[in-house]
Amino acid sequence: MSVRRSFSLVLGFAFLWSDVAPGEVQSAVNAADLPEGPGRSSVAEVCGACHPLGQALGKRLSRAEWAAMVEQMVGRGAPLAPEEFDPVVDYLTAWYGTGG
Repeated sequence: MSVRRSFSLVLGFAFLWSDVAPGEVQSAVNAADLPEGPGRSSVAEVCGACHPLGQALGKRLSRAEWAAMVEQMVGRGAPLAPEEFDPVVDYLTAWYGTGG
């Protein structure tokens, strides 16, 4: 097997085991890099508690999709208080939304 083919197979398996879908942006994002706004600290703490912020924020979703995503993460144990839900979804929609 050629080196090129071996590398392709390894890369392919890496994508299969990752949580990042093809085309999603995943970069190094630190809490200090997040834009200012209501909900910023909750996003940094809650999303960053389980995975890199670049993974969480590499998506572009509508408000309804962000709300569903946040509900799903809370269902998986994300430590988000009920009163933080709307500010977090609003923040994610404003800065990481689809713009529509």
